[in-house]
Amino acid sequence: FIVLLSLAFTWNAFAGLRTEQLRCEYLENPLGIDAAQPRLNWILDASERGQNQTAYQIIVASSAEALKNDHADLWDSGKVTSEQTTFVAYAGKPLASRQACFWKVRSWDKDGKVSSWSETAFWEMGLLTPGDWQAQWIARTTNIDELPAPYFRRELALDGKIKKARAYISGLGYYELHINGEKIGDHLLDPGYTRYDRRDLYVTYDVTPQLKRGHNALGVILGNGWFNPQTKAVWNFHEAPWREAPKLLLSLVV
Repeated sequence: FIVLLSLAFTWNAFAGLRTEQLRCEYLENPLGIDAAQPRLNWILDASERGQNQTAYQIIVASSAEALKNDHADLWDSGKVTSEQTTFVAYAGKPLASRQACFWKVRSWDKDGKVSSWSETAFWEMGLLTPGDWQAQWIARTTNIDELPAPYFRRELALDGKIKKARAYISGLGYYELHINGEKIGDHLLDPGYTRYDRRDLYVTYDVTPQLKRGHNALGVILGNGWFNPQTKAVWNFHEAPWREAPKLLLSLVV
């Protein structure tokens, strides 16, 4: 008798179509999105066979509080008749650099019944134009044959409570970022390899927990990588047109 009650409760709790695992540009709650119209995905789950989505609605807001009140000040897709759950492009107000976007979605099933809203997800825009960086490339030397890894250090003082902090960084060929003695992120061999004279990648970090009121110190170590190869290879990377001494571009926004 107890087992039957338990099964009945589980069935009722999960009846109907549900929208889960919200993603923006393949990522869960990503930072540093630089697509003007990010693509949104979600997963459907149901307790019965043969269910499918017949329509969806996405709402996007500039704050979690606005979204909680269903106030879509950035975009409301309205009810869209579609089975699509992947690569739905954002089509709301133009987004600015560093803008935070909070979103949720609901779906209509094959019987025309609407699901509850999904859990809130978010994404944050990156730096969309060169002027948004408010930073410039720096290097220790222009000598491509100098081998010791460049070390950079910057001290700064912060007043008041820190609400949010982001570090935007590109260190060529490779970098490690440290704040107050702590390595930031779990990435290795960043940024990814590109044709460096045409495109350089950067990474965005949430560094709010690492910063503190008062004295702080930032440190960056650079490596040569494929940007400044030191050995000859079959592909002649040592003659690459982009080859320079390691250099750093870092913008900290608090």
